[in-house]
Amino acid sequence: MTTKINYTKAYREKTKKLKELQAKWGSELRFLEGRSTHYEQEFDKAVASNRRYQEIILEQRGIIGFLEGKITKLTELLEEQ
Repeated sequence: MTTKINYTKAYREKTKKLKELQAKWGSELRFLEGRSTHYEQEFDKAVASNRRYQEIILEQRGIIGFLEGKITKLTELLEEQ
């Protein structure tokens, strides 16, 4: 019977210690999870923004290429005259 009491006492002590640790660190873990989620969202926004900037750069390169082609044609026409 003594062994059973010792196990019960040890179980209660461990359970109490676990609850104390959960109380102490639970809020900290929830805070860190919230920050992690926040940073993931910020990262996703940055990736989307970066994609848009890349699209704009490609559009501008296309416009520059188009204008360079026109300038080359105009230069050729002027040289012919």
